[in-house]
Amino acid sequence: MINIRVLVLLVLCFLFMTPSYIIANEKPLKIVTEYLKPYQIKNEDGSLGGYGTDIVQALLTLTNKKADIAVLPWARTYRMALNEPNVLIFSIARTPHRENLFQWIGTIKSHQIYM
Repeated sequence: MINIRVLVLLVLCFLFMTPSYIIANEKPLKIVTEYLKPYQIKNEDGSLGGYGTDIVQALLTLTNKKADIAVLPWARTYRMALNEPNVLIFSIARTPHRENLFQWIGTIKSHQIYM
Protein backbone atom coordinates (compact mmCIF):
# COMPACT_ATOMS: atom_id res chain seq x y z
CA MET A 1 0.00 0.00 0.00
CA ILE A 2 1.30 3.42 -0.91
CA ASN A 3 2.37 5.63 1.95
CA ILE A 4 0.47 8.93 1.55
CA ARG A 5 3.27 10.92 3.22
CA VAL A 6 5.78 9.70 0.63
CA LEU A 7 3.34 10.51 -2.16
CA VAL A 8 2.75 14.04 -0.86
CA LEU A 9 6.50 14.59 -0.50
CA LEU A 10 7.18 13.45 -4.06
CA VAL A 11 4.46 15.68 -5.48
CA LEU A 12 5.68 18.70 -3.52
CA CYS A 13 9.28 18.10 -4.61
CA PHE A 14 8.15 17.91 -8.23
CA LEU A 15 6.17 21.14 -7.96
CA PHE A 16 9.03 23.10 -6.39
CA MET A 17 11.58 21.76 -8.87
CA THR A 18 9.48 22.55 -11.95
CA PRO A 19 10.38 25.92 -13.52
CA SER A 20 7.47 28.34 -13.71
CA TYR A 21 7.75 28.67 -17.51
CA ILE A 22 7.02 24.94 -17.83
CA ILE A 23 3.95 25.22 -15.60
CA ALA A 24 2.70 28.27 -17.56
CA ASN A 25 2.99 26.42 -20.87
CA GLU A 26 1.66 23.14 -19.54
CA LYS A 27 -0.45 21.09 -21.92
CA PRO A 28 -3.72 19.55 -20.74
CA LEU A 29 -3.43 16.15 -19.12
CA LYS A 30 -5.47 13.22 -20.41
CA ILE A 31 -6.15 10.47 -17.90
CA VAL A 32 -7.25 7.05 -19.14
CA THR A 33 -8.10 3.80 -17.42
CA GLU A 34 -10.23 0.68 -17.63
CA TYR A 35 -12.53 -0.99 -15.13
CA LEU A 36 -10.38 -3.30 -12.98
CA LYS A 37 -11.78 -4.21 -9.57
CA PRO A 38 -10.95 -3.05 -6.91
CA TYR A 39 -8.78 -0.31 -8.41
CA GLN A 40 -11.24 1.19 -10.89
CA ILE A 41 -14.91 0.37 -10.50
CA LYS A 42 -18.19 1.72 -11.80
CA ASN A 43 -20.22 3.05 -8.89
CA GLU A 44 -23.98 2.58 -8.71
CA ASP A 45 -24.50 6.19 -9.83
CA GLY A 46 -22.31 5.58 -12.91
CA SER A 47 -19.32 7.51 -11.59
CA LEU A 48 -15.81 6.08 -11.45
CA GLY A 49 -14.61 4.84 -8.08
CA GLY A 50 -12.12 2.44 -6.61
CA TYR A 51 -8.79 2.51 -4.83
CA GLY A 52 -6.70 3.54 -7.86
CA THR A 53 -9.16 6.25 -8.78
CA ASP A 54 -9.02 7.65 -5.23
CA ILE A 55 -5.22 7.93 -5.48
CA VAL A 56 -5.35 9.71 -8.85
CA GLN A 57 -8.05 12.10 -7.59
CA ALA A 58 -5.89 12.84 -4.52
CA LEU A 59 -2.90 13.61 -6.76
CA LEU A 60 -5.02 15.96 -8.85
CA THR A 61 -6.19 17.74 -5.70
CA LEU A 62 -2.65 17.98 -4.28
CA THR A 63 -1.30 19.42 -7.52
CA ASN A 64 -4.32 21.68 -8.09
CA LYS A 65 -4.92 20.11 -11.51
CA LYS A 66 -8.16 19.44 -13.27
CA ALA A 67 -8.58 16.51 -15.62
CA ASP A 68 -11.34 14.15 -16.62
CA ILE A 69 -10.75 10.42 -16.44
CA ALA A 70 -11.84 8.47 -19.51
CA VAL A 71 -12.75 4.81 -19.07
CA LEU A 72 -11.88 3.02 -22.29
CA PRO A 73 -10.99 -0.49 -23.42
CA TRP A 74 -7.52 -1.54 -22.24
CA ALA A 75 -5.97 -1.72 -25.74
CA ARG A 76 -7.03 1.86 -26.48
CA THR A 77 -5.75 3.26 -23.18
CA TYR A 78 -2.41 1.50 -23.62
CA ARG A 79 -2.05 2.74 -27.22
CA MET A 80 -2.87 6.31 -26.15
CA ALA A 81 -0.32 6.21 -23.33
CA LEU A 82 2.35 4.90 -25.71
CA ASN A 83 1.72 7.28 -28.59
CA GLU A 84 0.21 10.52 -27.31
CA PRO A 85 1.84 13.20 -25.16
CA ASN A 86 0.51 14.09 -21.70
CA VAL A 87 -1.44 10.87 -21.18
CA LEU A 88 -1.58 9.34 -17.71
CA ILE A 89 -2.66 5.70 -17.62
CA PHE A 90 -3.64 3.83 -14.47
CA SER A 91 -3.46 1.13 -13.31
CA ILE A 92 -0.83 -0.69 -15.34
CA ALA A 93 1.51 -3.55 -14.53
CA ARG A 94 5.13 -2.44 -14.35
CA THR A 95 6.96 -5.14 -16.27
CA PRO A 96 10.58 -5.25 -17.49
CA HIS A 97 9.30 -4.82 -21.07
CA ARG A 98 7.35 -1.66 -20.16
CA GLU A 99 9.96 -0.16 -17.82
CA ASN A 100 11.49 2.25 -20.35
CA LEU A 101 8.26 2.95 -22.25
CA PHE A 102 6.70 5.14 -19.54
CA GLN A 103 7.55 7.64 -16.83
CA TRP A 104 6.40 5.88 -13.68
CA ILE A 105 4.90 7.91 -10.81
CA GLY A 106 4.36 5.34 -8.09
CA THR A 107 3.06 1.99 -7.01
CA ILE A 108 -0.59 1.47 -6.13
CA LYS A 109 -0.11 -2.15 -5.07
CA SER A 110 2.42 -4.89 -5.70
CA HIS A 111 1.38 -8.39 -6.74
CA GLN A 112 3.29 -11.62 -7.20
CA ILE A 113 1.92 -13.60 -10.13
CA TYR A 114 2.56 -17.32 -10.40
CA MET A 115 1.66 -20.11 -12.77
